[in-house]
Amino acid sequence: MVTASTANTAMLKLLTDPLQEATTYAADWSSDNQMLLNTTKSSTVTFTLKKSTSVEGITIYDQPLMECSTMKLLGVTLDQHMRFSAHIDTIIEQCRPMPTLSFLVNDS
Repeated sequence: MVTASTANTAMLKLLTDPLQEATTYAADWSSDNQMLLNTTKSSTVTFTLKKSTSVEGITIYDQPLMECSTMKLLGVTLDQHMRFSAHIDTIIEQCRPMPTLSFLVNDS
């Protein structure tokens, strides 16, 4: 009998293998071109509309990558559910110390 958990695990395995293969290819290419990747500064984010799905076990140079729920790309903070609340919160915190922009922040 196939349960939802078993099906979910099988789907994650199908996703993880090609991702790991692509990551290994990129790491090998960068190494061949004298550009080593910094595994301590690398992480993964699984973008999904589901509540809890993560792809674990992605490695670079046999070092596991940290799984994160948000990431910053070109100044925009993205979360795993593709919502902009984390980005908006970041912008509001940056506006707080500026007296000319304080009217944008509702402290009530």
